[in-house]
Amino acid sequence: MKRPIALLLAFCMLLTSFPIGRVHANGAKEVPQGIVFDTSEGALKIGFAGAEPGEAQSDWMRSIESIKLNKQYYYKEGSTTGEANYKFEFDEDEGKIIIDNHVLVLPENPIEITAQGYTFYKGVIKNENIKKMADGLTITSIETGQSSTDPVGTYVGVRLKYDHDSNGGALTYLLKNNVEKVVIDGKTLNFIGSDNYPNLLWQGGVFRTWDKMKDAAAIVENFGRNTAHEFKIIMKDGSEVVKTEEGYVDEGKEPAPNEKLSQVNTGGMAAGLEITGVGTPEKLGNALILSSDTLPVWAHLKN
Repeated sequence: MKRPIALLLAFCMLLTSFPIGRVHANGAKEVPQGIVFDTSEGALKIGFAGAEPGEAQSDWMRSIESIKLNKQYYYKEGSTTGEANYKFEFDEDEGKIIIDNHVLVLPENPIEITAQGYTFYKGVIKNENIKKMADGLTITSIETGQSSTDPVGTYVGVRLKYDHDSNGGALTYLLKNNVEKVVIDGKTLNFIGSDNYPNLLWQGGVFRTWDKMKDAAAIVENFGRNTAHEFKIIMKDGSEVVKTEEGYVDEGKEPAPNEKLSQVNTGGMAAGLEITGVGTPEKLGNALILSSDTLPVWAHLKN
């Protein structure tokens, strides 16, 4: 009687240990192979090649709890975890995970996916349309005004257009995470202020700063003294976008040389005479000398 029982136990062990996909020691199943990322219709769709996913592929997508794209976390629609505007859904009919406000703003965008009962997925989504952080970003207008909501005060900012936006998600992420600094009418303002808080906010469709911010007060005041303006956004990779209004004059820029004032020596009595600088006349008795940055002009007369 003992032998038949032993054979039966051995048979049961074979059934329970029969591999159904690869399973790790901790019980986690491996993520199905062949994941496809598609943004051809605007939203990011995560699925698999073919008309419809298989049972294992669908099970993995249903089990997804969180997705981290660049530095932004997304949680399942209906979840109270994370930011309300950053959610994903599993479309059963289409057989795909959908993120309509993705943040694919870099040439290579890291993605991490956590699914209950499955191993951790880590990969990269390439965006062939972007080479530099500022690609596709355009400043459409420069404006100033009074803000009645926090922060209250006079603001200076720009309205923007972004070719790679995704229901507001990509542009918001780009401005929040990838801007190094701005230059407003020749004055530089770092994105992160001396108080370690942002000097610039994307608010009401305007990327702006305020006179109430410690680092921006003098810059907003200088802006108010000018009739034409220039606004430049510089990204963390050094790429930039700029808008310059007609009539704007950069006071910090060296003026272009005036050809009428260029030095010409026609010879004759002027032969051997060289102008080395322009200075301020000083009265010395009945004589006048010209001071220069180096030596007086008379010190450079050549016989």
